[in-house]
Amino acid sequence: MSGSLKPPEQSKSGEHTLLYSVVVALIVMTIWGFASNWWSDSTPKDKELTEGTALSFCEDLAKNNAEYGFKKSLSDTSFEHVGSNVVVIFRNAKLGNAMGAEQNVNIKCTVSGTDNKPHLESFDAF
Repeated sequence: MSGSLKPPEQSKSGEHTLLYSVVVALIVMTIWGFASNWWSDSTPKDKELTEGTALSFCEDLAKNNAEYGFKKSLSDTSFEHVGSNVVVIFRNAKLGNAMGAEQNVNIKCTVSGTDNKPHLESFDAF
């Protein structure tokens, strides 16, 4: 068992080829990214108002204004579209009072604007 245990020689040209390929790929991806952003309209646009944004907006408003609690069921929630406004209706929503009792009410919340800037038009309990 005589002989040397030297590791096999590694190819330097193979390492350089791989490194060169990776560098070229990164450069191409960077240029592609800049070019696609440059040609596209990079100004953010307001999306039209969606039911999800209107629902979240109205839920937050109801919770913040119902001092003693607000509960609603998603199955008792409906939406109407009036022009560009979204009307959220909570049927049989429960509002708490200072004595711990709850009262069932219907709430109608009308929201205008966009997903980025919702605006309350009206908020009524009936």
